[in-house]
Amino acid sequence: MSYCRWSSDDWLSDLYIYESRHGWEVLVAGRRSPQEYRDALALLPDADVTDWRDEQQNRRYFERYFERSQAVLELHETFPLEDIDLPHAGDMVTFDTPDEAADACEWLAACGYHVPMAWSTRCDPRPVKGANGHERASLGQAH
Repeated sequence: MSYCRWSSDDWLSDLYIYESRHGWEVLVAGRRSPQEYRDALALLPDADVTDWRDEQQNRRYFERYFERSQAVLELHETFPLEDIDLPHAGDMVTFDTPDEAADACEWLAACGYHVPMAWSTRCDPRPVKGANGHERASLGQAH
């Protein structure tokens, strides 16, 4: 089962995370959309809704959501990907627990990778401490 994909956050995610029979797999992108893509995304309207109980607002939300999704996909296809010049670009690492994977995601976010919010809510630029209290020096410590 995947928990975030390259397409997460309007194709901004630099991580692909899934659980496999080996553990929690974290794939780090080696390429990403350029800043111009990110700037163009900011110009697209949001698909906001103020009251989910209002059926008319819900219908308008879903219409705007699908229109925006199509615009994001078309926009994404117009920009060539650029190489990522950060530590661990293009790497794949397997972790035994979701907490270890989340720790790695926090560290990657601190390095400059775009990590979807669900995986970066504990993000802190200081070295990440694992459940045992030891600092995580490198992704290379995973198995």
